[in-house]
Amino acid sequence: MSEAIQHQFTTLGLSGSGKTCFMAGMYYKMSAGADGYTLKTGDDEALKLTSYYEKMRDRSGTERFPETTNQSSHYTFELQYMYKTIETFQWVDYTGGLLRNKNSGDAEEYQKLKTAIANSEVLYIFVDGGLFLEDDELVSASNDKEKTEILVDVIQESCARSINHFLSEYAAENQKLPPIAIVITKSDLAYQAIGKSNKTEAYHIICNAVKKAFTPLFSMPENMDSELGFSTVVGIIPVTLGKNISVNNNSGKLRPLNMHLPIYVGIYFMMQSYFQKNNAPLKQLAREIEKSNIQFFLNGRMDSFSKIAASYVNAYGEAVQYAQAEQLYLQGRYKEAYPMIVKCVDNGNPRAAYILAMYYMDGYDVIPKDAEKKKEILKKFRYQSDDPLVMINYAFHCMPNSDEKTAVISQAVPDLERLAKQDDTLAEFELGDYAKSCIMSPSGYLAKEVFGSDLLNKKLRYYWEYLVKAAEKGFPDAEFSLGSSFAGTYFDENGNSATSPIAAAKWYARAVEHHYSVAEDKLEKLCGKYLERTNIAIAYYDKAIAENDPESMCQIGYCYKNGFGIIQNYAQAKKWFLQAANLGNSKAMYEMGELYYYGNSLQVDYKTAASWYQKAADCGEYRALYDLGFCYGNGKGVPYNTSESEKYYLRAASLVDAEFTVSYSAQNGTSVFLYGKIEKGCIKKDDQIEFQYGKKAYIQVKVISVKKSGIFSDKDIPIILKGITEKECVIVFKSITKYKDLSGVKVVVHRN
Repeated sequence: MSEAIQHQFTTLGLSGSGKTCFMAGMYYKMSAGADGYTLKTGDDEALKLTSYYEKMRDRSGTERFPETTNQSSHYTFELQYMYKTIETFQWVDYTGGLLRNKNSGDAEEYQKLKTAIANSEVLYIFVDGGLFLEDDELVSASNDKEKTEILVDVIQESCARSINHFLSEYAAENQKLPPIAIVITKSDLAYQAIGKSNKTEAYHIICNAVKKAFTPLFSMPENMDSELGFSTVVGIIPVTLGKNISVNNNSGKLRPLNMHLPIYVGIYFMMQSYFQKNNAPLKQLAREIEKSNIQFFLNGRMDSFSKIAASYVNAYGEAVQYAQAEQLYLQGRYKEAYPMIVKCVDNGNPRAAYILAMYYMDGYDVIPKDAEKKKEILKKFRYQSDDPLVMINYAFHCMPNSDEKTAVISQAVPDLERLAKQDDTLAEFELGDYAKSCIMSPSGYLAKEVFGSDLLNKKLRYYWEYLVKAAEKGFPDAEFSLGSSFAGTYFDENGNSATSPIAAAKWYARAVEHHYSVAEDKLEKLCGKYLERTNIAIAYYDKAIAENDPESMCQIGYCYKNGFGIIQNYAQAKKWFLQAANLGNSKAMYEMGELYYYGNSLQVDYKTAASWYQKAADCGEYRALYDLGFCYGNGKGVPYNTSESEKYYLRAASLVDAEFTVSYSAQNGTSVFLYGKIEKGCIKKDDQIEFQYGKKAYIQVKVISVKKSGIFSDKDIPIILKGITEKECVIVFKSITKYKDLSGVKVVVHRN
């Protein structure tokens, strides 16, 4: 599937209205190809939809149909034209129970539904035509007027009442509705209930009933800018899995009718920008839709689909163009978006003016930065509109600190929050960026004046979360801003000031990936040039955050301690080691001991170091056992005690292999190094080390001094070779290094 999903279709309908059957029938039709178009989806989704269809085709009775569900579902499709993928879209199916049980249901899902509709190319409303046949009065009604009135009651009771109420709430928060396709499922049963031999007459009765049941959609004012209501395209499309599928206890043959028409309507509106240079494919789609004699309306006026759609597109052409430009901008495709943004500004679009001001501020490698032009355009549109994006930036960049500035910001912030709650990415960014600025410099950005002193940090943290949300969508400006927030100061989940350089590196790196060039300098200053190491550090960070994984936390501590992929920072190292140690990670306990022993950015504290070594040793950490032995042998943080020292050394040596180096300086000044390993043992002063290969012993040397007793890892142990000639040493050296890991060479320790 394509990475970025820019388009969406949303469906509404009660459980049992036939949406799942429709999806299976529609996918069956479109996956095979129709009029040059093909739909593809992921393997799991394709298997599910195909299984539904095969079950319906191979069985009879009501059990052939998928079981009803009250769960919302999502499908992601690739749209291909002539076998070339031209767009990716998401089909989102919301259950009608969400509308009916709003007060007792999931408020978050309810809001998501509003957002989904606002972002959709088409809204599909499903009406269960099978319910028509269940109404005895309808079946026995004697005339068309009576049938229509009964149908109105059935439709209103089953879905229209809930949907009309929802759309009324939606209208209070949004400027327009997408085109709407009212899909009459099980149309074979609907026609049977109406009892007309002429399907066209039956369809007209259904259309009249639908218009009355959803009367606000068909009684719009002619003026599209009127505050009295919306203006949108509405089509009424009957579909069925087979005109005789319901005969003989639902044993009829599966033969889908009109299943492609709803998706054709969606494709038509979705592909306006793609086919703007060659609209022949769109004209073909319109002709196919019109062949079906489906009724389409605009402002209550019925006309051909071509004329209705053209009127709608022309009326909202500027809005569509701006929406396309904003999408490009949000994706970091600044060069492509710029000329479209300029054109929208010329047409008086205030949001486009805000974006153009951002171009003048940041340049985006498209135009030179120009602070004066930025102020000029913000000032111009501030007095032409009350758009909160323009208002808050006008206050920041054009106004001195004053009561008037506070008033402007105080007016803009609630409007930004309202838009942010509707999933408006630019509003999320501006609201979160403002909170970030308040956190980093409260006095300079009037935080207390706007929010008041009570619970200030919690409010700022709440708004700052919107910056995170915008960044997670891949908006480069938000990614960069979030990176600078982590690099400077942010509020953690408890409202406390914090900093996180690795998180900063992560978001700077993402901004760089999305062509935000300013982030490159920030990333290099933060991490140096070792970006591969930085990516490793980021991977540990992501896992630690996502899974609360102590091992990853410990690895982050290593990165900070050693400057691996990030600037060395012992305070951050201590933070992550302590977090991992508290979760039981023995390596992190050992590292806490090391920080206190060596005093890395801390005061040297042998007692605390020994305490951490003890905790790690109790968990079987061999390095802690060794260092604890050293502490007892030297009285560092614990009482001097040679027997305790020996005990810990031997415990450490019993856990891992001891690696050592034998060095020899020849008379001619050359040096020879022999590397060996004692498996789970230790080397002590006066030990005799013998290298054997085959049956002959080549070298035997006495250990006369060691840096430390016990276990050794990668440190040289100074051992003096006695009675060995240079030639013998070279021979043994070659013999040993010929075999990796001393394979074939036996190392024996002789202890007196």
